Amino acid sequence: MDKWLSPVLSSLTTEFSDCRVIVGSTTFECHKIILSSASEFFKGMLLGNFKESISGQIYLQNVTPEIFEKFRNYVYSYNKETLNGYENAILMDLYKSGNQWLVPSITSDCLSVLTERARTMNLEELIELYEFAHNYDNKSFIQTITSLMMTHHFDKLLCKRVLLLGSDVFIQYITTVAKMKPEIERYRMIEKYVEINGFLKDINDKENREINEVNHLDSNVDELINKTENMKIEPDTEKAPVKNDKASSELKGKLKADFVKSLLIAIDYTKMTVREFYNGPGKSELLTYQAKYETLYKIVRKRSYAKYLFDD
Repeated sequence: MDKWLSPVLSSLTTEFSDCRVIVGSTTFECHKIILSSASEFFKGMLLGNFKESISGQIYLQNVTPEIFEKFRNYVYSYNKETLNGYENAILMDLYKSGNQWLVPSITSDCLSVLTERARTMNLEELIELYEFAHNYDNKSFIQTITSLMMTHHFDKLLCKRVLLLGSDVFIQYITTVAKMKPEIERYRMIEKYVEINGFLKDINDKENREINEVNHLDSNVDELINKTENMKIEPDTEKAPVKNDKASSELKGKLKADFVKSLLIAIDYTKMTVREFYNGPGKSELLTYQAKYETLYKIVRKRSYAKYLFDD
C-alpha cells in the first residue's frame, strides 16, 4: 500500500463508519468499502442479498475481540511490520481468520513472519507449527518445518510434545519427520501414544490382541536371545504428563483399531535386534501372540542370513 494512503485509512477506524462488526460483547466501527475490498467474505455479506447488507451489522463467532481488532488494523493499513510484534499464537489465529474470511494477503504475511522465526525456534515451537501447517494442509510450510526439525533437532525428535499431536498429525510425524529414528524408538513412541490416549480400550480383543499372552513369550525365547546376541536393554519411554484429549476424541471404536494398525505398519520390526523386539513389541499389547512369534522368527532369520553372508 502507498505510504500516503495507509495513515488515511487507519484514521477511518471510527470516523465515517457505516457498518459494525460485533464480536462477543465488543463492537467495532468499520467501513463497508474497506472490509469488502479486503475480503470476499465480508463483501458477500455487506454488498450481497443478506440481512447484514441492510442492517450494517455483522456478528462473528469463533474469533476473539483481540484477534479481530488486530485483523481490522491490518486490513486498514496492510502493514506487515506490525505483525512482527505479535506472538506466534496471535499470528496463527490471524492466519486462521484470514483463511476463513478469504484475505490472502494476511495469510501470506503471517506465514512469512512465522517462516522467518522458525529458523530460531526450539523443537516444541516447531512441532506446534508443524501441526498448524497440517491443519491447513500447507505442504510447502510442512516441508520447511520438517527440514528444520530434522536438521537442527534430530536427537530430540521423539520428545513428549509429540504425544500431544492430533491423531492424523501424529501418524504423519512418525512416518516422515521421525522416519530416520531407530525402529525401537519409534515403536515406543507409538506405544506410549496409544496408551495415554486410551486407544487400547476400544480395540477388539479377538481381532487385535491377546491380553492373556502380553506379559511373556515362550520360555524358549530367552534361550534364543542369549544365543544370538548380548546387548543392553533399552529403557522404556518416559510417560507423558497429561492425556491428549484431542487425539482421543477424534477416533472411536473400529476407527481407533484401524488407526493403531496403520501406525504399526509403519514400523519395520526386522530392523530391530532380537533383544529390542523381545523387550519392546514382544511384551506389548499391540501385537498378537502369533504376530510376535512370526516377527521374531523373521528377525532371527534375517540376522542369521546376514551372519552367513558375512562369514562366507
